[in-house]
Amino acid sequence: MHAFVSSRLDYRNSLLFGVSDELLQKLQVNQNAAARVVTAAMKLDHITPVLRELDCLPVCQRIRL
Repeated sequence: MHAFVSSRLDYRNSLLFGVSDELLQKLQVNQNAAARVVTAAMKLDHITPVLRELDCLPVCQRIRL
């Protein structure tokens, strides 16, 4: 699941450059949900350590790279 979501976010991420903050937030929510499913993290757990464990960058940083 994580690979599927990450690959979809990375696929043509240059097209996401300049999109609204609202859309970026929606994408981030999806990435966070996938990371929680993969790691079995609880909803109230902080997501930053979970993303680090998976070696994931937040969506806005993925677009800048």
